[in-house]
Amino acid sequence: MGEKDILEKKLLMFNDVFADFVNGIMFDGKDVVKEDELVDLSGWSHYKGDDSKHRFQDRDVVKLWKKENVVISLIGIENQDIPDKNMVFRVLSYDGASYRTQLVEEESRKRKKNASIDGELQDIFPVITFVIYYGEEEWRHETTLHKRLNLGSALKHYVSDYSINLIDLKKLSEDDINKFKKDFKLIADYMVKGSKHKADRIDLNHPEEVSELILRLTGEELPFEVECEEGGNNMEKFFEPMFERAEARGRAEGEARGRAEGEARGRAEGEARGRAEGRAEGKTEGESCLAKLISLLMSEGKNDKIKDVVENEEIRHGLYKEYGIQ
Repeated sequence: MGEKDILEKKLLMFNDVFADFVNGIMFDGKDVVKEDELVDLSGWSHYKGDDSKHRFQDRDVVKLWKKENVVISLIGIENQDIPDKNMVFRVLSYDGASYRTQLVEEESRKRKKNASIDGELQDIFPVITFVIYYGEEEWRHETTLHKRLNLGSALKHYVSDYSINLIDLKKLSEDDINKFKKDFKLIADYMVKGSKHKADRIDLNHPEEVSELILRLTGEELPFEVECEEGGNNMEKFFEPMFERAEARGRAEGEARGRAEGEARGRAEGEARGRAEGRAEGKTEGESCLAKLISLLMSEGKNDKIKDVVENEEIRHGLYKEYGIQ
């Protein structure tokens, strides 16, 4: 996963940003989805291929929207920096896996005679997926299953259609942008207007994440944070011309780094960093494998095995092999 992907995902993991985006797209900016009504879900799901091997797929951000302990919908967001002609197949696969998981959990509850908290079985809830496109290149690919398959008239009647909710940020209108309120409004506004944008006083809850994402998406220099009288943060100076400041800072940093760092120190630091990153990467891969396995067991209703998997290395590695987790 690239750095831009990580930053896009990181920002939308915040419930306030996620709710602001959903309200802006689905409810014309009305405050319908509350941030405290959102529950994080694992993005991992699995399927069994034609070769009978288990495979995994990972969604970017997935949350349950619940009101008074009743699930209204599962909402997923996929971030794209380049057009993908097969996006409709990917979204269809993600959504299908989410419905499949619900069916498995429903069957598990029935077997255990354990309905929901109020004694009634929760019905299958809808799954909604948005694809946010940040890229420069125009998205020319089809967004419906029928068009992607280029079906003839004889087949269209028998093949169910499926469409994706593509949000191309650069094509948002001023009215669309104003339906967002804080962090995501600044992202959308800048993606449409670029460096020509003249910022209003937009208070931000996550200025560091916003500025990092803008930097990676556009190459613009990190902004200076300005503290508001109300105690929040805004980006009033974010869109000021940055070329002279960037040039001066680059010269100063380059000269300082040249004096301070020699070849020997660079080699030593590189070796140390390589060892540290190797250990960190190994730990991260191990945690990722365990997360995949736990998600798979939960989707199959095998919650009783999770404790053994966490505590017993032999059982854990045996199941890794069984499910093809590497």
